[in-house]
Amino acid sequence: MQNISGSRFRRGGQFKKKFRITFKEPILKSTKQMELNAARKLAIDTMNQHGLLGQYTFKFIDSVNVCGKCITYGFSESSRRPSKRKGGYVGEIVLSKKFVLNNTDLEVTDTILHEIAHAMCNLEHGLIERNGQVIHHGFEWRKMAIRVGAKPNRCAGDEVYIPKKYKLICTNEKCFNFNGSVAERDKRSSKKYRCKRCKEQLSWRVNLKSSTPPKPSGVEIFS
Repeated sequence: MQNISGSRFRRGGQFKKKFRITFKEPILKSTKQMELNAARKLAIDTMNQHGLLGQYTFKFIDSVNVCGKCITYGFSESSRRPSKRKGGYVGEIVLSKKFVLNNTDLEVTDTILHEIAHAMCNLEHGLIERNGQVIHHGFEWRKMAIRVGAKPNRCAGDEVYIPKKYKLICTNEKCFNFNGSVAERDKRSSKKYRCKRCKEQLSWRVNLKSSTPPKPSGVEIFS
C-alpha cells in the first residue's frame, strides 16, 4: 500500500474541537526568494537533523497543484509500519519547483518541516486509520508538526503562490491591466471572460514563466 500524505496547498477545514491544539504562530516576515539549489540543501540538512536521510530521499517535482509531498512506499500488513523498498528507503519527500521559485524562504522552510512531520509520524505511529479511513493530518501529525517547528495546519494559506498553466490577460492597450495576468487557471475554459476594469474580452495565454501573483482586479463572465 502506497501512502501519499501532505499534499499541501490551500487551507483546509477547521479541526474538530477535541483534536484542537493551541499554537501561536511566530511573527516572522521575509521577502527573500529561494533558489532550487538552496532549497535542496535546506531540505537535506533539515532531514539529516531529524534523522531521516537514511530512510527518506529528497527530490523536486514539476507540480502546480501542491507545494510538497511526503510519499511512503508501503506499510507492513502486520505492524502497519513503513516497509523498506527502492534501495533501502521507505519513502521520499518532494517539493514543487514552481512553489520554491515563487515563494519566500520562510514558506519553503515551513513546507519542508510539514513533510518531515509526516515522515516522522509514519515512522513513529505507522499507518493511522480511523473508521476505515487513513488519517494524514490527525492529532498525531499536528503534535509532531509542533515538535519539529512546523505550523500544524493541514494546508498552506493564501500567502503561498504557485503559477497555473494558463492565464487570462487583457489586450486593451488603454486598460490598466494591459498584458497583465488578471487570473490563472489549471485548465482553459470555453467560457468568455471580460476585464472588470475595461469590460473587454480577456484572452487565454500559456503561463510559461510567471514570478508574480495576478493582479487582484478579477474577471467577469459574459452574460
